[in-house]
Amino acid sequence: MIVNIILWVLVLVFYQPVSRYFKNQRIKKIHRDNDKFVDKTRDYYVKNRLRYTNYEADLSPKQKRHNDAMDRLDKDEKENRVRQFREAEQAYLKELQMKFGLEMALKIKNEELCVGMTNEMVIEMKMEPLHIKRSVSRGKVREEWFYDGYVNRLGNYSYRFRVVIVDGLVQGWKNLQ
Repeated sequence: MIVNIILWVLVLVFYQPVSRYFKNQRIKKIHRDNDKFVDKTRDYYVKNRLRYTNYEADLSPKQKRHNDAMDRLDKDEKENRVRQFREAEQAYLKELQMKFGLEMALKIKNEELCVGMTNEMVIEMKMEPLHIKRSVSRGKVREEWFYDGYVNRLGNYSYRFRVVIVDGLVQGWKNLQ
């Protein structure tokens, strides 16, 4: 009988701390599993450049840091693209300057057509024409280069822009629309 009483006393004394210990162990395991899930989610968000959104509750500090990091990445990437674009633009301008000189290079870069440009300059500025009409008269070769083609309402092919070239030099141009 005394043994039973001692056992009951021991159970009553140790039950609460032991149960609390096991409960804490279960909670810690849940937290570890949750952290693993959050880390996987964060990796997914980082990989796909997603941001946490705020739905009626504040974001956690970890989520705020993540959003700030994504903003920095986007800003750095944008600055990098702008820098690369400017470098490519400067390299293109230098290449044009080597071929045609500074004045013509600037006109080609800004797509300013002018009388006296050569075939090569027009091709560099506007690409190859979609259609070319050639005619020869009095020993001169006249070409009409057509750009920006489309099918009109009658089903015929029409163009929006024409450049007239005589003996390899631009003589004029016209918007056909």
